[in-house]
Amino acid sequence: MKIYWSIKSIPELSALPARERKTRWEAAFSRTRRNWKAWVALLACALIGGFGALAGRELDMGVAGALLGGALGGFMLWQLLVVITRRHYRQILLGKPSPKAPPPNA
Repeated sequence: MKIYWSIKSIPELSALPARERKTRWEAAFSRTRRNWKAWVALLACALIGGFGALAGRELDMGVAGALLGGALGGFMLWQLLVVITRRHYRQILLGKPSPKAPPPNA
């Protein structure tokens, strides 16, 4: 499995200038809010953070457990969101018009 550290590591966006890369990513990523898989990934992130907080309390580590759980959950959330975005919104990342989009006004 490939690890995506930033949007520059996404293959569809890696060759683009920074401004274009950011524009395309934001256009595609904004649509993930309507995808149920993204909400499940967010729930999993919260559960991992909560588990880290519980483990930290039980091991007398204080806030360190919550920080570790939150960091791990956030990392996993980012990876899942990139995969969801690439799979469902690849045409936007590539700069192709969406088949459902209305034609531009002349």
